[in-house]
Amino acid sequence: MPYTSSSPPQWSKKKSKAVQKAAIDVFNETFDKTGSESKARRASLAAMKNAETSFSKSKLIQKSLNEEKRLATFIVLEPQDGDGNTTDLHSDWYDAETILDACIEFNKSMHLRKGNLYHATDTDGYTFLESYVLPADMELGDRIIKAGSWMMTLAFNSDWQWSAVKNGTFNGVSVQCDGVIEDITTD
Repeated sequence: MPYTSSSPPQWSKKKSKAVQKAAIDVFNETFDKTGSESKARRASLAAMKNAETSFSKSKLIQKSLNEEKRLATFIVLEPQDGDGNTTDLHSDWYDAETILDACIEFNKSMHLRKGNLYHATDTDGYTFLESYVLPADMELGDRIIKAGSWMMTLAFNSDWQWSAVKNGTFNGVSVQCDGVIEDITTD
């Protein structure tokens, strides 16, 4: 019983498209090799957990470069699933509504803001070009970015900062803000 993106397994339907793809690919491959639906389901569930961990931690920050115009697009924040198991790099959890509110507040003064390096020094080496929240899942390179993710494009005019983006020294952006942290318990 192969699954497809238009007909994913029931256990993956509440997950992001990227996690669903992992579940589908592993289920179908395992089922083809073993002929066992129960083995394929177990492998699919494990693949989903690994994909969620990978997408929410090691690949949270992703960039897209336009070499000619010196533009880099980054994920600022990505909503985590409400299962309590997925978090950002700092073990914090954000839902899509919180991310949208943060983006709106940032955008109110985006063009008045000065760039900053490592939360330590202001810079004129880049400017904020655009900041928005994805209304639907989007494919960027080999990754699907969830709907509700806050994206930001920076325009670089500094040679050394642009080189640092291209070689991976600068590989993300920070919301650089204070937040209210709540301990959430589930019953």
